[in-house]
Amino acid sequence: MSNDHGTPEAAFASAQSAMAAGDLAAVFARFDRGDLMKIAGNSVRALSAADPDVAELGDRFGFGTLGELRELTERMAASAALVTDDRASYDPIAHRQLVKDYEAAIKNGFRDVTDLPGFTAAMEDRMRRVLGGGSISSSLFGGETLAGVVVDGKKAWATRTERGREVEDVGFVLTRDGWKIKLFARRPAR
Repeated sequence: MSNDHGTPEAAFASAQSAMAAGDLAAVFARFDRGDLMKIAGNSVRALSAADPDVAELGDRFGFGTLGELRELTERMAASAALVTDDRASYDPIAHRQLVKDYEAAIKNGFRDVTDLPGFTAAMEDRMRRVLGGGSISSSLFGGETLAGVVVDGKKAWATRTERGREVEDVGFVLTRDGWKIKLFARRPAR
């Protein structure tokens, strides 16, 4: 990707346009890697429990632990059920280890993903189809403008506004591919 997003405003406009067109891969191409991992991680967690066929999607993008996550999800649910069904058999240490293994499998799954924006988009689309909703609003950025853009070196902040009212702050980070949106950023204290 060329550096065709020379300003935070251009990156935002690109993501806004892509969202209006329903092109999630293009939307997520404008997002910061950390935000992509949060969004995709949310989808991975939801779908590993709800969609027995999601492992195929993970394999397509190099996220090879979705099958393992499904098994761990089932084992965690069975372990948690012991709290009410058979309290004497419940082992809190073993349950915590299952949770640690589950989180490690998610982290390891991201290691080999070759196209994180594409994977995030595919998971978001799958989550919307399977569960009826996704990690981001389908109207994200719709009718919004940026106000108070402040650039400080390779970081920037602005306020997303809609019809003149503040929606929330948004951050940006400059990468070799241009400005990326940090949806979950907080403006630094002044």
